[in-house]
Amino acid sequence: MPVLKSWLAIIPISLIYCLSWVPFDILRRIGRFIGPAILKRDKRTVASVNRNIELCLPELSEQQRASLVVDRYRQLCQTIFEMSHVWLKSESTLSDYFIDEFDNASFEALMQGDESVIVLVPHIGNWEMASVYLNKHRRFTAMFQTIKNPRLNSFILKVRQRFGATLVEASSRGVAKLKVALKKPKGLVVILPDQVPGIGAGGVFAPFFHTPALTMTLAHKLALKTGVKVFTCAVFQREQGFAVCARPINESFYSINPEISASALNNDIEELVRMDPVQYQWEYKRFREQPPGVLSPYITGKYAFRSRRDPEG
Repeated sequence: MPVLKSWLAIIPISLIYCLSWVPFDILRRIGRFIGPAILKRDKRTVASVNRNIELCLPELSEQQRASLVVDRYRQLCQTIFEMSHVWLKSESTLSDYFIDEFDNASFEALMQGDESVIVLVPHIGNWEMASVYLNKHRRFTAMFQTIKNPRLNSFILKVRQRFGATLVEASSRGVAKLKVALKKPKGLVVILPDQVPGIGAGGVFAPFFHTPALTMTLAHKLALKTGVKVFTCAVFQREQGFAVCARPINESFYSINPEISASALNNDIEELVRMDPVQYQWEYKRFREQPPGVLSPYITGKYAFRSRRDPEG
């Protein structure tokens, strides 16, 4: 069975190579066109997108919410199709996709010096393109979550490191390597901050769009321990290409209080999401973990359950 799974990975890998030959503009149009038709068949995705938008953007009318849901399907499928270029095209080709929209002068000036930096890249737009932008300035270190299929895991690891990035395992050993990277001159560590941390990985509950969300504390701990500066970086998809928004994190993030820090982090991510809501990963169950005794917002009725972190659950 493991051998069979490994060989089955050839199908998506081959498809990625085939799609990489399609002109980028046409590829994006195809993704946007077929997105609603494909994703509407995935009931889990439909339920997650609907529930998250309902929770986070309650000010929208029912018609506005329905429109945003369909637009999200289009954007998500476009992003999936874009990966064939992001993972396989040359660094120079991908760099040509960037357009000037935001003032990133303070970040890019910092990159010219020797000071180490942590960059937090939320799941907005095409976050994989952030690696292309950052590699233009410095080689970075980031964590990598192993995929069960060994052939697919090897492929993704290879394409993500092809421009010089160093990916480390998502474990205590990996965290140690992040600390080492930050202690070196010109150290650059990249972290995706809007995922639910695994049990034992550390985290605190903080509001995200007014709903409690278990929020990672890794970046906060690294920043306090090393004294480095922290930036957020989002890569928005535009008709002409990709627009990078890199800006310093709210000063409250550096508070010694982890709840205050987590609230500042989530607030900054929320501000980025509101700049273009359709580009956020609404399909991800960001609120699946809740404080002890609080019901999951994704399951209703008699099947509602408390957080698995609840010692009484």
